[in-house]
Order: sequence, then structure tokens, then C-alpha cells
Amino acid sequence: MWFDSDEGDESFQPDELRLLQLVRARCEEGLLDVDPDDTFAIPALGDHRRELLLLLFVDDDQAATSLLVFGVFCASDAAVADEVHDQMFTLPGAPTEAAAGFRGTPDELTWQVVDWFVRRSRTPVARREWDKDGRTVVRQWFLPRTGRNLTTVPQWLTEEPTRVVHVRGDL
Repeated sequence: MWFDSDEGDESFQPDELRLLQLVRARCEEGLLDVDPDDTFAIPALGDHRRELLLLLFVDDDQAATSLLVFGVFCASDAAVADEVHDQMFTLPGAPTEAAAGFRGTPDELTWQVVDWFVRRSRTPVARREWDKDGRTVVRQWFLPRTGRNLTTVPQWLTEEPTRVVHVRGDL
């Protein structure tokens, strides 16, 4: 199920549940370039009120590595979206290139939020690999469009990578 929740749907406020159900219905159209299991919904506390938090996990399935987590904090008439911390699910100190804000009715928010998730689900990711004695010894994931590294490599590593692998997304 898209944006499933460990707490069950009864843990959400009625307006949150309505938005969640609208988002799920739109995701059933097959727009997101991820598996439904890579999405999650949880109630969250923000500004002293409960908000629906929708999460999208971007993984390198081949390497069994989680790379990015995108989140949208949804209120009844507004939403804030960006990369979030991979364990705490909090917004970063400064907005990233993925940051967005939305306003509108629940129907309008649904379209805006799902469109934002569609773009995030297609985020291009690549991986540099360094081999030694026929084995891959170091991997570094990065965003090809911006060159932003998602992981670091050891300082002793000075040579060029053995190969660059397209992991996911539209290049």
C-alpha cells in the first residue's frame, strides 16, 4: 500500500486521513518510480499540532543502501517538502534544492504533493566504484545533475574510480 503506516489510519486526524487517502489514490495511477514499500506515512508533531508526514525513501536496491529520504509535512491547507533526516525525519537546517512549499485545498495539495514526489522518485543517482584485486572496495553515491556527493570516500583514496554506475532516475 502507498504511504502505509505502522500506527494504522486511525491514528490520523480526519483531515489528515482525507489527504492521505487522496494521495494514495493518485499514487495508484503508477506515477511514482518507486515501490509502494518505499513510501511511508506517520503522524508528526509540528508547531504544536499534529501533521501528516509523508516519506519517500530513495534506495540503491542493488547495493541494499538507503540514499535519500524525502518528506512532506502536510496540514489541512499547506505543506512543506524537502529532504529529511534519515532517522529523525526532521527538515534540514537550510533548505536543499528539493525544498518546496504548497498551499491549497486538500484536492490541490494532493496534486502538488504527488507531483513533487514524482519528481523526487525520479531523482537521478549514480555511484562511483573503486576496485582493488578484482573486488569493489569503495562506493560513493552522488547526484549527477548537481555533482553533490551523498556519501564520502576515504581521504587516502586519490585515484579515479574504476567505473561509474547509473543507479536510478532520469539522467
